[in-house]
Amino acid sequence: MPEKKNILKIILPLLILTAGIIAFRFMAARRHSPAKKSIVIHRALVKIVRIKRENRRVLIRETGIIHPRREVNISPQVSGRVVYTAPNLLAGYYFKKGDILFRIEAVDYKLAINRAQAEVAKMEYELAATRSKAQVARFEWLRQHKGRPLPTDSLALYGPQLKNARAALLSAQAALQQAEINLRRTTITAPFNCRVKDEQIALGQYLQTNSKAATLIGTDYAEAVVPVPLSDLAWLRLPKNWRARRQGSRAEVQIQDGGRLISWPGRLIRSLSEVDQTGSMPRLIVEIPDPFNLLSPKSGRPALTMGMFADIIFKGKTAVGVYPIPVGALRDNNTVWLMNKEDKLRITPVRISRRNRNEILISDGLKENERLIISNLAGAVDGMPLRLEDNGQL
Repeated sequence: MPEKKNILKIILPLLILTAGIIAFRFMAARRHSPAKKSIVIHRALVKIVRIKRENRRVLIRETGIIHPRREVNISPQVSGRVVYTAPNLLAGYYFKKGDILFRIEAVDYKLAINRAQAEVAKMEYELAATRSKAQVARFEWLRQHKGRPLPTDSLALYGPQLKNARAALLSAQAALQQAEINLRRTTITAPFNCRVKDEQIALGQYLQTNSKAATLIGTDYAEAVVPVPLSDLAWLRLPKNWRARRQGSRAEVQIQDGGRLISWPGRLIRSLSEVDQTGSMPRLIVEIPDPFNLLSPKSGRPALTMGMFADIIFKGKTAVGVYPIPVGALRDNNTVWLMNKEDKLRITPVRISRRNRNEILISDGLKENERLIISNLAGAVDGMPLRLEDNGQL
């Protein structure tokens, strides 16, 4: 028995060791070598547009204030009691040139004409009588002084008396003309097509000469005063004188009315001699015809209100051979991102010709048909691998 136990102690570990070796070799034979992993290059997704070279009209958008071109205070040139006022002589109403605004009592001025006419008749009689006396005196002088020349400016021949009579007649005629003018001035009319801004007159009121009765503004034209940056003046056509005013840059005047965009045509006609209140920008004048739509009532536009702010879009000169790009495509104020032929990022410096509200005009640094990246990239570096999004080319 002891011998069997000793044999088991020796054989059992050998069996266990042999079984382990067999199992290890079996497992090793079934194990596969690890597959090699392929290297994946991650490419950033981008959207692009193709660059095109164009001639582009420069648009300059600024804000201006609407003013009347003409504004006058109406004052009578003669004094008197107001006996008539036009029914529409109220703020906001319109008049055509020559329409009657109001009348001043004319009785005194008609009497003044009668007196002046009588004075003219009297002076005509005095001149005729003096001429008759001069003829008689001349005849007598020639009869008494045969062969002698007539003296000049002789009281005896009524020379000075004739001059005085002629002067008195001219004075009486001038007084009559003045009386007739004063009578016409009792009727005050609109000096041009106008709208009443305000009035300080009532029926029965006594008006002194040159006292203010109403303020009128012209309706044929309005003007917009527009501060414009000095750098924008080179893109505008500014007339040098009144005759050349039709050669100025065209403009569009826009306002928002209850969510509706309303526009009027305009034209740059001149510049003012001083800068705006900030002291940095010159001020330009844009002419706006028919601001109250009296000539085109079917246009549906409201009347422009004087003193209101409006957007002024100047249609400036044409930028030749530039590359328009979206505002968001400009990086770091002077570079753009391009996708090169190897589908990699190329950061390119550019020269800016003009910045508009919705686009930037590039004059140098780009080529026709290059691929401009318009989407944003995190950590963009030159040479970054790129790929287009689905439908990523615009």
